[in-house]
Amino acid sequence: FSVIFLGLATNWVAAGLRAMGDALPRPVAPDRLPGFARLVQPNVLDFADIADWAWIVFVRPDPLDAEAVAVQQAAGAEFFRAAAAALDACGDATLEADWPGVPAAVREATGARGKGLFMPLRLALSGRSHGPGLPQLAAVLGLAECRRRLLAGADGLS
Repeated sequence: FSVIFLGLATNWVAAGLRAMGDALPRPVAPDRLPGFARLVQPNVLDFADIADWAWIVFVRPDPLDAEAVAVQQAAGAEFFRAAAAALDACGDATLEADWPGVPAAVREATGARGKGLFMPLRLALSGRSHGPGLPQLAAVLGLAECRRRLLAGADGLS
């Protein structure tokens, strides 16, 4: 991203968030807009897409459909506990760079690989089977919210 493009993308995303009015339960902190803009820019076509991703990132993940629930059940509660525990080795300010250690630790603890490793993580963090890269999503969510969402995945299966 160039600085100019990021500025335009941030302004466009900010306009999309303003267009949402009171749809979000709390305003998005201005310091989170550049990261959010980088996160969603490749995944949005219009303000409605921005609104969808804003809800996912700043409020809660999308509800899981039956296929996603089956993926989470196949992963099992220990999978999500291992992922949450792996976050202990991450820093909040360095979460994007530290993120690759999370799936590596889960793979080591559970033996999960490929789609069986990455899809449950993606679903726990966003509720969607597609979207932004997990390191970037984790960085915008922040360490505490990632941990909360991963543990919610485990709690939903216990």
